Amino acid sequence: MKLVLSLLGDPTLARVGRGLDDFLAPLSLAPLSLAPEVRSAVHLAVHEAALNALRHAGGEGGTTATLELAVDDGCIVATVTDDGPGFDPVAVPDPRTTDRLRRPHGRGIFLMRHLMDRVDFDFPVGGGTRVTLRRSFTHAARHRARHSRERETTMSVTSTITPDGSKLIITVKGRFDFSTHQEFRESYEKFHGQQPETVVVDLAESTYIDSAALGMLLLLRDHMGGDASRISIVNSGPDTRKLLAIANFDKLFDIS
Repeated sequence: MKLVLSLLGDPTLARVGRGLDDFLAPLSLAPLSLAPEVRSAVHLAVHEAALNALRHAGGEGGTTATLELAVDDGCIVATVTDDGPGFDPVAVPDPRTTDRLRRPHGRGIFLMRHLMDRVDFDFPVGGGTRVTLRRSFTHAARHRARHSRERETTMSVTSTITPDGSKLIITVKGRFDFSTHQEFRESYEKFHGQQPETVVVDLAESTYIDSAALGMLLLLRDHMGGDASRISIVNSGPDTRKLLAIANFDKLFDIS
């Protein structure tokens, strides 16, 4: 079982998302019964690796970026390759430290390492970067994954402010990732001149969140006054709460 995709020409990674869904769906059936938490972890980690490759190859003079998915010895193996300039993964700082926690970028590799069993970086002699991610199956029928098609869920960001102007409520539906970047920013910037005391980000209908969304939340926090802001993230699902906890966002937001 193998799938190879080109990343170039897919700036929002929609094609990658559909490819991942199609690849993981049969693994969710018996006898493998891929656990939902494993499926979610693989989706997010591969998305982060692909996004990094797209930035390196697409934004810095590279011409090739590919994703290869395979199953090998009880593991899902994802290999992301690009021919952009390399980097030193050992030198990538921990985004949870006090001086970096509030920065809107730099969490991709951290999340990959946390979500996967193993992440290896190779730098071919001819240049470029090859990242190999491995995650083993969880063999338990009770954890059978739902055959959801999250990439096909309608994405939208809406916002309202209470009549007295004291509370701004932002609702995210569908995927909360880089593709929502402009919509999310406009959801609070359009109330320029008003000064709500609190902001509520409602994720009840959000199906997915990635490191770009974490950065957007930090930009919202800066816009609302940084440490003086009062922002609540509500109705987040277990996978989202886990991601927010991994990133130490409970130190910056009220999360429920």
